[in-house]
Amino acid sequence: MKFALAGAIGLAALAGFAWYWTSRSNVPKNTATSVIAKFPKVTDFTSGDGLNMAPAISHDGKTAAYSSDREGAGTLAIWTQRLDSDKPARLTTGDYNDVDPDFSPDDTQIAYRSERDGGGIYLVPAAGGAPRLLVRKGWKPKFSPDGKWIAYSNLAGSEDSDSSFGIGQIFIVPVSGGEPRRIQPDFPVARNPVWSPDGKRLLFSGIRADGIRDWWVIPVDGGELVRTFALEKLRDSAKRVGQPEQWRDDKIFFSAAEEIRQHVWEVPISTSTWQISGPARRLTDGDGLEQQIAVAPGGRLLFAAVHQSVDLWRIPIDPNEARVLGKLEPLTTGGGKALLPSLATAVPKLVFVSDKSGMADAWVRDLDQKTEAPVTTFKVIGYRPVISPDGARIAYPSRVDGKCGVLLQNLTKNTAPTTLPGCFGIWDWSPDGAHLLTFMPAAGVKSVESLAISSGERKTVLAHPKMGLFGARFSPDGRWIAFASGVGSADARIFVAPFRPTAVRETEWIPVTIGGDGDVAWSPDGNVLYFRSKRDTYQCIWAQKLGAGKKPLGEPVAIQHLHAAALGLQLMKATEFNLALGKDQLILDLVKTRGVLRSIRIDD
Repeated sequence: MKFALAGAIGLAALAGFAWYWTSRSNVPKNTATSVIAKFPKVTDFTSGDGLNMAPAISHDGKTAAYSSDREGAGTLAIWTQRLDSDKPARLTTGDYNDVDPDFSPDDTQIAYRSERDGGGIYLVPAAGGAPRLLVRKGWKPKFSPDGKWIAYSNLAGSEDSDSSFGIGQIFIVPVSGGEPRRIQPDFPVARNPVWSPDGKRLLFSGIRADGIRDWWVIPVDGGELVRTFALEKLRDSAKRVGQPEQWRDDKIFFSAAEEIRQHVWEVPISTSTWQISGPARRLTDGDGLEQQIAVAPGGRLLFAAVHQSVDLWRIPIDPNEARVLGKLEPLTTGGGKALLPSLATAVPKLVFVSDKSGMADAWVRDLDQKTEAPVTTFKVIGYRPVISPDGARIAYPSRVDGKCGVLLQNLTKNTAPTTLPGCFGIWDWSPDGAHLLTFMPAAGVKSVESLAISSGERKTVLAHPKMGLFGARFSPDGRWIAFASGVGSADARIFVAPFRPTAVRETEWIPVTIGGDGDVAWSPDGNVLYFRSKRDTYQCIWAQKLGAGKKPLGEPVAIQHLHAAALGLQLMKATEFNLALGKDQLILDLVKTRGVLRSIRIDD
């Protein structure tokens, strides 16, 4: 079982980052891949050390549009650049993140996703001009071949295609404006629509009501849904298969990873059966994440080559006063990923997940001695490891005898971990060390349970029939629970509720924030909540003081703004982020991203 919650905190969902359907521990010998003896020559289309991503190519094959942070405050704008030139021109203005451009068939307009005014799909003249809002909350817009419609995803709720409670829908909307029409409404998850070349069908990634995940083809004006069997036919070629990105003639272009590195691929599709009709062919062989594909007439192909690292960072702080005492500074710099910090309250010990050894292991860091060491080896680490308040034990979901299990490991003794009863994810450890706050992913994360570590007894302490419950954390005195609740983690708001042996009624929940918030952490005195919030359009860190009865006192305080796309939360998976608060510092993990657009030529 995967303990996936929500995939992209910010722009990762927008720009197609890290959306994968399959994850296999053992892949058979590659018998379904067309081998290229020599990969096409690769050239850089953009230059510099910044972030360039999400390319599109005009239908006349002369101009590219893409997202870049090459100018301004570090946010992403839409830029255009002739394919035969090295001189880009900025198209959109303002300190918003603008991504995923797409040209109209006559190349006079560009549709794109912008975070301005709460987020939505905008249209702008390709030659420059004022943008026009077409639809709110839309992601990854695609013009229909006749230019009359735009298909898009609406990702209300979780943005992770592996999420057990994700809500994704696809829509089409007239370019002239009007009411969007939902496509395939009976799918719990449907995302990333791509038009067929004749404009009569949409290809999309989806999970059918019976739980089957695949790429699907559906006639726009009604008709029989067709399963392409893409994931089944690609499973011998790659461990992880991304979303379909382009459909040109009888070829689907997508990204996939045979092992660790992600590359650009193509696979044929039958125009009579609408199913995958032959072996996949890998087109690139570079390092980093090769994804986000645009194909021009004549065989010119652009893609983004992205490099990401995730490190732990610290903010010196007076936590009980919500007062920042110093600048954001790195705590780890080892490359790769350092994720999900969990901090003991009685001793200066921190547990986190790191892949610096080549595998994702749990590591413990002594914050005073500034030393760290792995405490697991060759174990699956699920969501999410937590350290006990006294720093003596860690608990983490894993695999036990080939099955889902949760392990309890003593850090002070060289003994084998013990297995806790059940299969669950972990939110927090109680201040007295006796209980864990847990959740069941298969249940849609609509409840929070308290697990007594000594007896294994489980009791529901929070529940809701419709809303998800995320990131539950004990107050320092153990009398309260702070948590986020919403249709999905992306639109949740933070509440505080009493902790007691029986489920607390919703009428007793105390609202703390207005929405778009999560990943809460308590101050040592229990009178301030720290959390991630999108209240200023960007994913930043805020604090809210609490008064009598844990009701909010005054307005939220900004602790750390993270507006730049290249460093922050915009391109981070939510399953990799956490806040840990100590007596004099706030610790969090942030993703650093750089990307260049590269070009190859492929056969027609």
